[in-house]
Amino acid sequence: MGMLSTDELSFQRLVERTKRLARDDLKGNVWKVDAATKYLDRLYATMQKDRAIDRDLLQQYGLEVYQLRKLVEAEQQHRTEDKIRILDSLPDFEPKIAPVTETTSKAAEAPLFESSGGIRARNKAVYRKDLRQELLSSSKNAHEHDLTMTEHEDMHQHLANELLDLTRSLKTSMKLAGNVIREDNKRLDQMNHQVGSNKEKLAAESARLEKHAYKWCAFDCMIIVIFIFLFASFICMVIIMKIFPKVAVR
Repeated sequence: MGMLSTDELSFQRLVERTKRLARDDLKGNVWKVDAATKYLDRLYATMQKDRAIDRDLLQQYGLEVYQLRKLVEAEQQHRTEDKIRILDSLPDFEPKIAPVTETTSKAAEAPLFESSGGIRARNKAVYRKDLRQELLSSSKNAHEHDLTMTEHEDMHQHLANELLDLTRSLKTSMKLAGNVIREDNKRLDQMNHQVGSNKEKLAAESARLEKHAYKWCAFDCMIIVIFIFLFASFICMVIIMKIFPKVAVR
């Protein structure tokens, strides 16, 4: 292979650096990888106009950029399932791009330090691990939620039983209170009837006492009149005896 053009040299160096960023910490360097991928797109568009570059090699360049772009797109997804789905949609291929160091412009015989496919596989494994953790966490949360719901259901059942017992107790108390009230009403009716009867008896006794009182009053008046009459008779006799003294017998 001959000497590399300036654009191709810059492209290979930037691809290698971008892969290194993606391999070390794609999540922390996603904005750097995204910016580098956009610049690689512009370089790739420029190299497509260069007839000196082999078409197969140019196709490999395009696949490398495409996979880096998909890595960024996957990392920017919020759901882990979407990240894995995007990575699964990428085609598998063996890169044939020769690495370029900072001090040489010649291609070596060995492949790049790590292909985009290797980085994809590494990140897919990370995403699958995250997905398993999310599923385990979701399962744990669901189990805790089920336990909480069971506790709430038991609590609600306990409260319902307590309310039912309280209702039964209240019903029994109301029934007993009703019986007591009926008995009290019955006793009140009896007392009212007895009071009425006693009132009638008292009225009869009052009338009888009135009659007796009237009789005794007449008897007393008669005695007084007789006493006055006797007293007056006695006085009259004394007066007569004073006026007409007894003639002495000689």
